[in-house]
Amino acid sequence: MDTYSARANTIFCTFCTVLGTTAVLNHLTTFLPMDRFNVQTSGTVQLNKVHDLIPNSHLNSDQSVLSFHLSHNLSTEFHWNMNQLFLYVVATYNDTEANKRNEVTIYVRHLAGGSPPVDRRHRSVRGWT
Repeated sequence: MDTYSARANTIFCTFCTVLGTTAVLNHLTTFLPMDRFNVQTSGTVQLNKVHDLIPNSHLNSDQSVLSFHLSHNLSTEFHWNMNQLFLYVVATYNDTEANKRNEVTIYVRHLAGGSPPVDRRHRSVRGWT
């Protein structure tokens, strides 16, 4: 009959063996031919119209409502190891006295493996700058 320490030792050694084997196999994946994973993505963003641009005194910032046309083809991004992708559009504008770097994320989309990677639609976005 095994003691509790012998059982714990068996569980611990099995865990370490599986962890080590997985780590070695993970390291060996770095030697896969990476030319299969070179992807060529394409996308365009065109500003259609700035509907509204007003100062928001409550938040001490500017508020804008704009619409743009976003077209992208990310079908080559999804392969055997890619399950999700985060797509975002960042707008940059001129330097101000207070900030040297002015960037605002105006569009964010989560693309799962089953969603269509090709999209050509008109977007309307409300954002704060």
